[in-house]
Amino acid sequence: MLESLALACIAFPILAALLVLMLRVSAIRGLLVVATGAVLAVASVLLAKNGAFTLTADTMFGLKVDSLILVLDFALLTVIFLLGLWYQLIDLKLESQLLYYSTVPEYYEDQQLT
Repeated sequence: MLESLALACIAFPILAALLVLMLRVSAIRGLLVVATGAVLAVASVLLAKNGAFTLTADTMFGLKVDSLILVLDFALLTVIFLLGLWYQLIDLKLESQLLYYSTVPEYYEDQQLT
């Protein structure tokens, strides 16, 4: 049962994210997000109630599970870090453009808008 709950905590958000990506109706998307949160909350409480456990799977895709989880953790960390840098650079670029345009207004005053 604990392994099924752990699988639900991992697989359910992935499936829900894929469904949200495919669906365009915002009401259904919102309902799916709330339902996913509720399922994860219940599964987390049940996992916490039962305490620590170990997974019985030794290999997955021909790799040791511990190694696979370690690689996936670092891959996720890298993706989040790179997305943070990407959005930070976009934000800095916008701020620098706003600063430039606010400090050089006389150039735009001389230009005739057609």
